[in-house]
Amino acid sequence: MWISFNHFASKLTYCQPIDIMVLRKKTKKEGFMATDLNYIKYVVEQIDLPDISFKKMFGEYMVYYKAVPVLLVCDDCVFVKNLKETSELLGEDCEQGYPYDGAKLHYVLDIDNSDLARQTVIAVYNCRKDKPKKSK
Repeated sequence: MWISFNHFASKLTYCQPIDIMVLRKKTKKEGFMATDLNYIKYVVEQIDLPDISFKKMFGEYMVYYKAVPVLLVCDDCVFVKNLKETSELLGEDCEQGYPYDGAKLHYVLDIDNSDLARQTVIAVYNCRKDKPKKSK
């Protein structure tokens, strides 16, 4: 069944505009990745701690300190889990956001402030290092 353009155009007035970038990020076509490898290398340089590493996960990156996950990097933005220690360090007025659909609210870390980034990584590590791993 063919629909005329006039019929289609009249229906468009009731629709919300579509963000093409959101559709592209969700489909991940054409090798599109939200976080650039150069950005994750910059994040690691800013933290400047021994035993810091990163791992690619679903097109985004997890940053590890001494094999403990401490930061999540999504869409060229650094996220830190909301913990008591990070709340005290970053303050209540720190920007917050969701790293991906379905995620809990995280703090957005200003990675350009290398001293704060380093302190945050160490605080998260100290909080999570003794946490038992989930059994499969």
